[in-house]
Amino acid sequence: MRYTKIITFLLLICITLNGCNTVDQSEKSKNRFDKKEKIITEEGFSISGYKGNLESERIAMREYGKKYAAEAKDTQSKSYSKLDLSDCRYGEFPQADTVSVLREDLESDISADEGVSQIKSCLKGMGYDNVDLKKELKDCSGQLGEKKQDEEWPTVMDQIKKCKSGNGFFVNTNQYAVQILGGGIYSMSDGSITRFLQKKSKASMDALGVYSDNIVTGGAVQTFGNQSYKLFDRDTTVKDAAKMVQVYFNKKMSDHNVTTDIPQVEIFSLKDKYGYDFFVRRKYKGVNFAFADYGGRNVYGEYEIVEDMKHAYVVNNKTVSAYAGQNQDMRLNVLMEDRKIIGLNGILQILDKKMAQHLRLKIDTAEFVYCPIHFNIGKNKKESIIFPFWQLDGININNEQSMRIYADALTGEIYLYTYYI
Repeated sequence: MRYTKIITFLLLICITLNGCNTVDQSEKSKNRFDKKEKIITEEGFSISGYKGNLESERIAMREYGKKYAAEAKDTQSKSYSKLDLSDCRYGEFPQADTVSVLREDLESDISADEGVSQIKSCLKGMGYDNVDLKKELKDCSGQLGEKKQDEEWPTVMDQIKKCKSGNGFFVNTNQYAVQILGGGIYSMSDGSITRFLQKKSKASMDALGVYSDNIVTGGAVQTFGNQSYKLFDRDTTVKDAAKMVQVYFNKKMSDHNVTTDIPQVEIFSLKDKYGYDFFVRRKYKGVNFAFADYGGRNVYGEYEIVEDMKHAYVVNNKTVSAYAGQNQDMRLNVLMEDRKIIGLNGILQILDKKMAQHLRLKIDTAEFVYCPIHFNIGKNKKESIIFPFWQLDGININNEQSMRIYADALTGEIYLYTYYI
């Protein structure tokens, strides 16, 4: 059940293992792949330190794009001491000339008035023009006091002058639900699924995926695109619904460099009808962001890997009925741009050298992506830096544990976690 996975994820405390032997520490002063400059200081991320670690043997992206397919095929038969890519599936290489290192604004905020305006606009888009916000608009941020047991969250409109932020504002009834977090709308629901199932619960349950557990099939949108299922109003193909979702979220982007990609779908049944659960991720100047689903993971380092996690639910061919996930219209600041990257084979050589001697890894998929890494800066403060990566998913053959590796395509630095399926 996805709802259970969401709650589990929110309650999860990531296990940080300093000095973990997944990466070979004994090689640290012996090879040219070592990190020479500190990239995290007391002041935050150091772009000058990062530039000091750039790998010298890089290739122009446009040139590499022409040889990527042949190189990817070659890696399947190439001999690595700790890596097996014989059955690896490779994502398409992006049609881009440059990659960037970006800072993501984690402290995105909106005023109380902006929060009210966003919720009104979202409700209007669902066809609800006359909602009594004096009664329905509430705050869960704590700025108006904490919710006590068996009590409702405090209402906003009668105390709005006390509110410093719109983050935490929400409405949630049987007909509709909207919530603001991270400087924008985190979740919304028009209540279509709740009403179809004749449930008395809140519409927010639609956005949390509570009713999408009866999964019929699923996978890459590219694979299932031509399949058609009967939604609430008519038969609709997966690709047509995905295109509609893409247009829906693209309209919400204020940065013209950021668009939406819909990589994966799960088809679920609702009585005699069906719905689509789409995974939603960002794309920056032609390069997709990494995406993931909710679930437990172990992180091996003083960082947090934060892929795009967003689900959009479609039960008619006209619009998105519900969604939940981070506000993807967060401000991105360009720290540096480069035309050259480390190719896949170069990354695999670095990984093969850096991984611990005992490790044997079977790589299932490889893809070129952006992904944010959160670093701890001082006390109770994080900084989110987005790097271009080669993303590698596989299995540790020694213990059958799933592993995701992000290898920086500019420096060769390795970030990883293990996870549970």
